[in-house]
Amino acid sequence: MIRFKIKPKAGRFFFWVIVFDTKAQMRAWWAEYDNVFLGGGYNGESFGAMTIPYEIRKGEARKSEIGTIIFSRQQVGAGTVAHEMGHAAIWYDRLINGNLNAEYGQSIGDAEERVLYLLADLVKQTINQFYKRKVY
Repeated sequence: MIRFKIKPKAGRFFFWVIVFDTKAQMRAWWAEYDNVFLGGGYNGESFGAMTIPYEIRKGEARKSEIGTIIFSRQQVGAGTVAHEMGHAAIWYDRLINGNLNAEYGQSIGDAEERVLYLLADLVKQTINQFYKRKVY
């Protein structure tokens, strides 16, 4: 298992990225996480990767850690990475910039551009870490 942090922009907020050797290991980790933190309500038998955003409940202090993104070495292509980083970028935008519904509209505007730049930065960091840690 490989684990590292990625940070949207320069700041204190970050996502953990965990890369498992197999999908079975990743799904077993998810099942345990789901049972402990989410009540075991999601059947995650067929997913190839997942972004797990951390909700902030009313009255809780916002922590720097805002989510975890899990992959297996069996599915770390650019499409999967970009898809999960898209979820991460939208979650960051919801939390930090107040775009609570992640409504980006029919045309390209400031909010959409902001998310696309975040996506590019997160994918770049993740791919660089994959090479550094010999996932590829």
